Amino acid sequence: MNLSALDALCCPYCHSSFRLRRLSSSGARNNSGDLNCTGCGSIYPVFRGRPLLVLHGGIHEWKAPIDEVLGIPDHSPVEGPLSIGRLARMGVDRAIEELESSGRRTVSNFGSTPGHSAVPEGLDGQARYRMSGRWLDSRGRKQKLQDSISAMSEPVRAFVDAASSAGAGTILDIASGGGSGICCIASALTGDQRVFAVERDYRCLWTIQGKFEYLGKAGYCEAVGADVLHLPFRNGSIDLVTSCAALPEIRGISRVLSEVSRILTEGGRYMALYNPEPDTYGILSVEDYSRFAREADLYSGHDDFLRSAGRAGLDRVAVDEFCDGSRRRVLTIFRK
Repeated sequence: MNLSALDALCCPYCHSSFRLRRLSSSGARNNSGDLNCTGCGSIYPVFRGRPLLVLHGGIHEWKAPIDEVLGIPDHSPVEGPLSIGRLARMGVDRAIEELESSGRRTVSNFGSTPGHSAVPEGLDGQARYRMSGRWLDSRGRKQKLQDSISAMSEPVRAFVDAASSAGAGTILDIASGGGSGICCIASALTGDQRVFAVERDYRCLWTIQGKFEYLGKAGYCEAVGADVLHLPFRNGSIDLVTSCAALPEIRGISRVLSEVSRILTEGGRYMALYNPEPDTYGILSVEDYSRFAREADLYSGHDDFLRSAGRAGLDRVAVDEFCDGSRRRVLTIFRK
């Protein structure tokens, strides 16, 4: 972790600043240690160079949002893409009743307990493997990364051009997954910016950082372990927030938009690339899925997304539509 990253980072629970206890470092980079919150006293580890800022009791690996809101136990198999198969098997009406009876409609307290966040068992081997370069060298991943940058689709190119020309000094990509979107953006930047990629699946952090290293961008690009429901960034500290095809994998769309608004500078922008309708993979009708998604605060469609953004204080300034093969894409730009 570059030590300069601490200028923007804060406790995801109370938003107080950190005091760093370094155990090992190399120049301006911290390799291991703890980030101690000066407000609530929570302690977050820096493990193999990555700050792990998911709250105590939060989820530190990817889980289908449908399974989260329905309270499906961890490690249960996903049923179809995004567990839409589980929703179809349960039935939308019964699933909504489950939301109402369990109180899972709200995510305001989800994973919000202060305390000591531990390093999950088995993470060390994953981190070492992915940062060694062997993960990127296998299964043609390096070539796929190069191709994704050199042959961007039209909507991704528009997304990257809009981000790189925004004049932002500090950029945050949320729900970054494997980092394809933010790597495309980073490839177009000059290095005068500070770039963060947030992902709560800890295994993805070293995948993203390994790509930054390969692209020669690690000096100013930082993968951070965090939950988009509780972003560990100071109020008004980020000039540009981006998300690339991430909306279907986010639980708590309205809360995330509020968090985006909180951390953006006045006049800062949020750029999102997404499908105008949820992709239900033919398992459910869009109408039925969207009805459940509205109740569960998942991505339910373009119009609902715009309304949620407006309530969060984000004003729409541009909308572009694209036809990406057989799929439609929308690039929407908001300003705080």
